[in-house]
Amino acid sequence: MGGSGRTWSSIYKFTGSTTERVELSGERYKGFSRLDGNNPVVGWQDNQERIFICNFNSNKSCQTFDGSVIRNVEAETVYAHSQGCIGTFERNKEVVVIGGRDAAGKTEIFNGTSWRAGPDHPNNLAARGVAVDVGAGIITIGGYGDLSGYMRTCLLMTT
Repeated sequence: MGGSGRTWSSIYKFTGSTTERVELSGERYKGFSRLDGNNPVVGWQDNQERIFICNFNSNKSCQTFDGSVIRNVEAETVYAHSQGCIGTFERNKEVVVIGGRDAAGKTEIFNGTSWRAGPDHPNNLAARGVAVDVGAGIITIGGYGDLSGYMRTCLLMTT
């Protein structure tokens, strides 16, 4: 998804050894350049298979994409999570975002209709972490936190 130059607002589908640009319908894709290492995309299965796209560089909005149609998510996050990490929670039933340049340590969880606050990250994760859903919680791996700089640890967060 995304890229730089003329491809920043494009979505591509990878199947086997081929790559094809997806013709989009629905809302305008609000993608942005991937040059700074953000990762605002996660697979999500609430009642259907789709991906969840968060556009944290400039705002607090998100979108979903089912393979052809983009839809805006009505609910917005409280914080802009630029450079934070995104993952799923409760075995892909919910989406979680953690940290960001202006939201160090802040966690928000989306249940399909609204966002709620999650537990604060113990190292105030701000950027470049990875979030992994393990069913019993979320493991964050690495990243930069305000309290101890770059982390060499894995942390399990539960609600």
